[in-house]
Amino acid sequence: MAAKTPSSRVSPSDVPGALHGYSVQALKRAVRKPEDMHPVIALEELRRRQAPGFFGTVREQLASAEDATLRASCAALLGAEKTAANRAALRTALHDASPDVVRRAAEALGRIGEADDLDALRALRTRDPVVRRSIDAAKTLLCYALGETRGLLSAPRAEEVLTIGRAQSAPIRVSTVDIDRFGPSFSAGLPGIQATTEACLIDCQRWRYLLVFNRRVFARQGTVLAGQPCVLGSVLRSEIATGRFVHYASVLSRPQPGGPLQVSVMRPNGVVLYHAELSPDDWQFRVRALASRHVLPVTFTGTLDIDRQTLSVSRAETALKMTARQPPSKRPTPILPRMD
Repeated sequence: MAAKTPSSRVSPSDVPGALHGYSVQALKRAVRKPEDMHPVIALEELRRRQAPGFFGTVREQLASAEDATLRASCAALLGAEKTAANRAALRTALHDASPDVVRRAAEALGRIGEADDLDALRALRTRDPVVRRSIDAAKTLLCYALGETRGLLSAPRAEEVLTIGRAQSAPIRVSTVDIDRFGPSFSAGLPGIQATTEACLIDCQRWRYLLVFNRRVFARQGTVLAGQPCVLGSVLRSEIATGRFVHYASVLSRPQPGGPLQVSVMRPNGVVLYHAELSPDDWQFRVRALASRHVLPVTFTGTLDIDRQTLSVSRAETALKMTARQPPSKRPTPILPRMD
């Protein structure tokens, strides 16, 4: 018998403590016919419980919900599991009447898509610049994940890169941690990667980040990484309210003939935050921030440990304040080039 549904309305500040009295059936009813809680809250609780049939419920709501905010949330949730049914539902959502749904569907396909999804994204046309950025970013992410040689990011110009002096910086603490401590579902849905068993925990002022690498690219002593474009890893950021780590940006790598690998850290909306050069000879790297208000100004140097599949950091610092070269911008920059 299903548990009795509490009658008081659930607000976000009450989650998750107020939901312990809700059965899975009650939560699914709340998604379909919301009365005492917002359906997005019910979906998030179903996700947290790993409820049977969860993605079927999400696909159903993506196709039928009247609320565009709910449909957009459903599109984002489908990007957590790579299945043919999820991908098909997202391709259909690319033609939704709501620009936000289209944007979230494109971003989700960037996370779990295959070659036919890349074709669908390339065929998509929109005049909305925000949606266009997300579509371009999804195409870029898929190009790296599929090892394509076109549609990749170019290296930034010298004037786009920040230089952080030691006198104006503070050290960042970087440590290696087992991802098991974050629970069995932690690595589900990380865009285009199979997570390594260890991650780099980065404590930077009030933010905490996790850098999780893609174990597939370390095959054959890094020859996969050195030989083709790939998704090198994923950066996650801790939510201030919950402490839960969520995907923040993708780490994309492409080889250069006779030169270092070009590595870019890109947000799902196409904003490129950081750039690095990685030597395939000794795997030494230098990460630098780009000159934008959207970037936390940091610098890293060290070595990529191919055997342990983690970083050995020799310098990790952040600027004590934003620099004069980080002017406020009305929209994220730089914008990705089109890939038609």
